[in-house]
Amino acid sequence: MHYEILDTDVGQGAGAVAVPVTYGKTVERTDICQPYSVAEVLQTVFHADFQTVLENYVRTETERIQEAGVLPGAEGMKVRLWSYLKTLSKLQQPTDRTVVDVILQSRLEGQYKDGETRYESVDFRLRYIFDLRVCHQCCIGPLVWVYKDWEDDPALSGFAFDTNDYLLPILYNSDYETVAHAILDDFFPEAKREIGGDASVVSSEELARRMGLRVLDVRFADKTVMGQLYYNYGEAHLLDDSGKTYAQIIRPGTILVNQDNCTTAATRNSTIAHECCHMYLDRWFFLLQMMTGRKYTPYSSRRRENRRYHHKNDALDWMELQCEKLPAYLLLERNDVIDYVEDRLKQCNWKKTPENIRAIVDGLAERYEVSYQMAKYRMIELGYCEAGGIRNYVNDMVIPDHGCTWLWPANTTFTISAKDAALLAASDSEFERVICSGRYRYVEGHFCLNTDKYILRDYYGKPHLTVYARCHMEECCLGFTVGGRYRRTEYAVSKVARNKTEPVTDKYRAAYRLVAEPGSSEYEKENQAMVDDGLLWLEFYKNIPDDFAEMIKAIMKRKGITQENLSFELGVDRKALLNYLNQDRPSVAHVVGICVALKVPYFISMEILGAAGIKLRSTAQDFLYRQFLLNAENLTVSRCEDILKQHNEKPLFRGEQR
Repeated sequence: MHYEILDTDVGQGAGAVAVPVTYGKTVERTDICQPYSVAEVLQTVFHADFQTVLENYVRTETERIQEAGVLPGAEGMKVRLWSYLKTLSKLQQPTDRTVVDVILQSRLEGQYKDGETRYESVDFRLRYIFDLRVCHQCCIGPLVWVYKDWEDDPALSGFAFDTNDYLLPILYNSDYETVAHAILDDFFPEAKREIGGDASVVSSEELARRMGLRVLDVRFADKTVMGQLYYNYGEAHLLDDSGKTYAQIIRPGTILVNQDNCTTAATRNSTIAHECCHMYLDRWFFLLQMMTGRKYTPYSSRRRENRRYHHKNDALDWMELQCEKLPAYLLLERNDVIDYVEDRLKQCNWKKTPENIRAIVDGLAERYEVSYQMAKYRMIELGYCEAGGIRNYVNDMVIPDHGCTWLWPANTTFTISAKDAALLAASDSEFERVICSGRYRYVEGHFCLNTDKYILRDYYGKPHLTVYARCHMEECCLGFTVGGRYRRTEYAVSKVARNKTEPVTDKYRAAYRLVAEPGSSEYEKENQAMVDDGLLWLEFYKNIPDDFAEMIKAIMKRKGITQENLSFELGVDRKALLNYLNQDRPSVAHVVGICVALKVPYFISMEILGAAGIKLRSTAQDFLYRQFLLNAENLTVSRCEDILKQHNEKPLFRGEQR
């Protein structure tokens, strides 16, 4: 065994100490797809035996353990039980001297002169020093102490941010500004101030150059990739000018930008900044993984289509979330952005109308060469919540900008997709009650009070929010809190790839919660408007038939829809329609299709389902049905059939009955 003399204080005190040096043995299994933690690398690559380390330390260092107040007076000690607790380390340490502490919790047994045996729980700190450099890859240690929080750790006190079990940084919301300014201090100091000048705008390509990275514009065979960052030599599959695929070895420290996807300066700038953030935050993680010897094997392929609402992020989730969030703090420096926004607001007399906020968002995006979405969310993070009403894409369509009378409620959105509304209705009875009350109509991604003050119909009868409603959202629309998002990204040990071209519905999942039902003094007017809007749903609701077939016939009569019209909309013949109406227990698919064809409000759809003896369940298919019913006024039956086919679900009128 090799030893090294540590003459610098890493916790052992002023004197020099000899500690063992271990060189790793690569992991034999190469089919493991999950990343290795520090403890797993120590055990599998360096064959660390934590139990033997503890037993030897307890046997030989009894006095030192007792000095820490553990089992005082005991003549002998031994370890009865132990388990892994956590790993402690710090970000931005030198890669050739990366200090990590493995904390083990144990149960010690102490023997006394009088034959008494006592037990005490105690945690131990096992300190290792990694040389993570690819050509060295060794481990020094361990040094062992009874664990306690050190106010002034000689090895780690100069570093600000903690890391987790995988040497990935632990960042809280308040840390992103600090990290961004640390990067600017190190690599782009002129961007910190000189507000209003060109020097305040960070060029991500120049930042990459100063970080020792090179940027290459290429064409990827994989059309979903936006960019890749290589920590070690790796193979990339690219396209030449003729479109043929070829393999190229990429050297460490290279950022590849997919020129087919990064077609604008903003997209390219954001992608390069994203990869720079990976290098600054995650280099130690990737070097740790390379110690296993799996330099080219993919270890995580992130596909999350089936996740709902809340989920527990793993190490790779947090790594990607951090590097999606940090570039906005880096490219849109806080003080500069605030000065810019305040100056623009002053020019428009502090009127935060949707038009003014949109102009500011667009101005930020152009000035800093970032995407509109990045500029928008940066404004929200800095307290300009009104930006939340700008440039929203819901239900596969861009919806009009909207705002509030004065202050936009913090952490609130008035926009929700039909899919998320269906999920929320299935899990929140209060929300279900509110939208089934008939007071609200789902229009342009909002649940709005159903009065002519807030909703109008165009020439084709399609509902839209009025200009007044779009400027007074808190007065007429339901508000929601929203949280939680993730991205699908693929990683390999030597590289990190940014995959950003999936459909919008697959990139984000959000958990919504109803904030409050806005009060309104317009209730009587609302009732009259519901009678006057051509459907007379309120009056119909009071006199609704109990029988399913009679209910459908009554709606058809009120709307002037013939059997031929309805059967044509359903895509079936008249005889089939009569069969559906005369069934003792019609299928849920047929009833949902009929509701969509009749374009009835959601609360009427629920009454129709109830009359047919149907209750929607918590299945993927029924969640789609809820979306159809919530958005019935904007859908056709054929569109619903296409959506069901896209999700490999049975069609409404060509599948088996349920």
